[in-house]
Amino acid sequence: TLSNAPSGLLRRISEANGLEWDDYVPLAQYRVYKPRLAAYRAAIDYLRRPASDCTLITANRTFGDIEGAEAVGIRAMWIRHNSGIATLQQLQQALASLEQGSTP
Repeated sequence: TLSNAPSGLLRRISEANGLEWDDYVPLAQYRVYKPRLAAYRAAIDYLRRPASDCTLITANRTFGDIEGAEAVGIRAMWIRHNSGIATLQQLQQALASLEQGSTP
């Protein structure tokens, strides 16, 4: 996950809600926070992946995540009830489509 919240808090919230993540990007460690471009660059640095291998998924269209991610070369997706992606299962299917090279 890429959140301005502390990693420990994110872990507790995620576990309490049955969510599992591969990792938590520690933005506080980098002393940068979204929506500054440095936060998205920090995610690339932390993950040690090219931006083109990353996808940022946000539920907040007006926060600046989409613009920030795309500005550094990260693919971005917006999920909300009117986007066609409203559940974790639909998100999983959309991400699988991206991995296969198609548009969700």
